[in-house]
Formats: sequence, structure tokens, C-alpha cells
Amino acid sequence: MSHNRFEAITAGIQKLVGYSSCRHRNLALHPLTPLTDLSPTESRGSGTHCRTATMPDSAIASFAVFIHACLLVHLPVTDGLEVVVPSASLALLGEDALLNCTFAPARYSAEDFVLHWIRLWPSAREGTIYSFYHNREQWDQVDVEFVNRTRLFHSSAAPGSCALLLTGVRTTDAGKYKAFVRTRLGIGHYRNAYTELQVAARYSQPLISLSTVCSQNKTALHYLTCTVSGGYPLAHIHWHNDLGEDRTAHSETTNVAAEDGLIQMSSQINISTHSNRTYTCSVSNPLLTPHHNISATLPVNRCVPLLNTGVMVTVATLSILLLLSLACVVRWLAFPKRATDQREQDASATTQELRTLRILDEPPSLHYTSWTVVKNISFYFLRTANYCSMAAV
Repeated sequence: MSHNRFEAITAGIQKLVGYSSCRHRNLALHPLTPLTDLSPTESRGSGTHCRTATMPDSAIASFAVFIHACLLVHLPVTDGLEVVVPSASLALLGEDALLNCTFAPARYSAEDFVLHWIRLWPSAREGTIYSFYHNREQWDQVDVEFVNRTRLFHSSAAPGSCALLLTGVRTTDAGKYKAFVRTRLGIGHYRNAYTELQVAARYSQPLISLSTVCSQNKTALHYLTCTVSGGYPLAHIHWHNDLGEDRTAHSETTNVAAEDGLIQMSSQINISTHSNRTYTCSVSNPLLTPHHNISATLPVNRCVPLLNTGVMVTVATLSILLLLSLACVVRWLAFPKRATDQREQDASATTQELRTLRILDEPPSLHYTSWTVVKNISFYFLRTANYCSMAAV
């Protein structure tokens, strides 16, 4: 077919150079009128002015070779090699991946056969993951990340098989690959084919948590958090309520990748409502099915006003003093009542020392009312403690 194309190109060039444009003063000659139909000399009396053009045969042949070479570069060779690969293949993390590949015709020369599988990294760098030529596998050409992880997958159902088996799939294996096949020397006997490997890992069952905070106007603010982990690639997390409304736009999602590439994702949605509405978190892996769903129902009016600092200090102090008072009562019941002058003097001295150190004086940093309550209770406790001490002697 290439020889016939060359002859057609040569004949076309010879025909082109056999024509010329003519200009007639009275008659308009067709611009493609053959020069052979006109006189090779100028005809002044008839008003015709034509010029012939000639080109050497060697120039015609050289020009034809140039045109033929250009057509070989830009036109497909229909009688050459064809390599077929799928557009994409899916593999689960940790399992084996099969990169299918076939070529036709399946006839090839063992000495001239070449097969390369190339990893096309996102950084535009290429790395060899499998190489076969000179009738043997070239393991010294393989990138260190793929050493002892690739081998040809031969199938009797596909005699022209160039499929590759990749073991122990990792998250970093996801991406583009190229298969180069050459069956014999010469134009039309080698081809490139491109495919993509998709890697997926299943996410854990989602967990949902609920926390509620009261605002100043006693409105409950609910925080729903949905968390999943151990998956790949990034999942889609959607929020819906029991009315069928999509609330995903009101959520905020974050993700963190571990050293092995697995991802942990967390999505939080804030809701301000008084009703017991039910919200559902849906997690879907774009490469796998089925999807995971989990729901949570908001409590009704779960809002407890926060106490101010003075009240909280008073409550804590009362609780401690109550426990100490109970301890004194238990001790008083457990031992006989014995009072001595020495114990009374020690108790009186302790009370006087506390007053001297201004323990019971009012500090300026606390609220007057709260401190007064604490001071009275502390004084009562000291008297009770003195009494318990006297009783225990």
C-alpha cells in the first residue's frame, strides 16, 4: 500500500507541473487549460500570451519522496500493530491489580519483541515497572518501588496478551500507566497504550456524636459530628433531615491522611432549633458501594442555663463543708465526749490565729454577697471543728 501511495503522489506532481495559467486579451482561457493544447511559442497576433513550465524528473522524484514521508508520519498505518487496554481498572488496597493488555496481530519475533510498562507520575516523571526485551525480563530497569511486585499475566484465551499483574496494591499506585509493545523492527510494528489504575479502600462504619450548648437567650445550639476512617480516596459526606432537606451546604468537612495514605474524615453541622428533628449522615466512597448511613435525633429543649462564677464557688464550698461536718459528726458518735481545758485553749488559739491572719476578711476580688456567705459558713465550720475536737478528747 505504501508503494501505491508513492506512485499516486508522483503522478499527481507530474500532472500539476503540466498546467499553467494563461491570459488572453479577448478570450478568457480556463486556468487549468493544459499547456499541450497551446502553442509553445508566444502568439502575439491572436492576442494570446501563454508560457509553459517544466520541471526535471529528479526534482519531481525528490518532492514526491518528501510528501510521502510526511504522510507516513501523520497518517495512521492501517496494516500495523494494535494494542488494546481498558480506560481504567479498579483494585482494592492490599490486593492484586490486573492491568489488562492485548495486541494484534499476535505474531511477533522473539528476538525483536519488546514490552515496557511505564508509571506516569503526576510530576511528569516516568518510571519503569516492568521491562522485557532481548528475549528476557530486565529487572535492573525496574523502579525500586515496584521490585518483586510485577509479573506478566499470561492467558490462553488471549494469545496476544501483554497484561501485567501488580501485587500488594498501595495508595501510591493509583494513577496513569503506559504500555509499550513492539513485535518486530520496522514502522507500524510498535504502539503505546494508556490506562489508569484506581485504588480504593472501604471506610469504617460512621460514628455520630451530639453536643449541645446554650446561648445567652437560652436557645439550644446542637453540634452534630460524623466521623469515618481507614478509607481511600476521599469520601462524599452528605447531611439530610427527616424532611428530606439537604443540609450539606451548612456543614464543614475536614480530612487527615495517615502515613499509609488512608484517610480519616470528619464532618460537623451546627443546628439551632427547639424541635426533635432527625438528621442523617451519609458516607459514600466514589469508587465503591454500598453507602453507609447513620442518624441522630436532636433532643427537645435540652438547654441548661450556665451558672455564674459566684454561685458556682458558693455551691462548691457548701459541698466541701457539708462533707467535713458529716465527718465530724461520725467521729463524735464514734468516741466518747471528753472536754479538757487544754483542747479548749488550743481551739481558741486556732480561731484567734485565723482572725489575726485575716483569713475571714473580705477580699476585694469577690462579690460581697457570695463572700459573706462563705465567711459565715467557714466560721461555723471552725466552731464545729473545735467542738468535734473537744468531743473527741
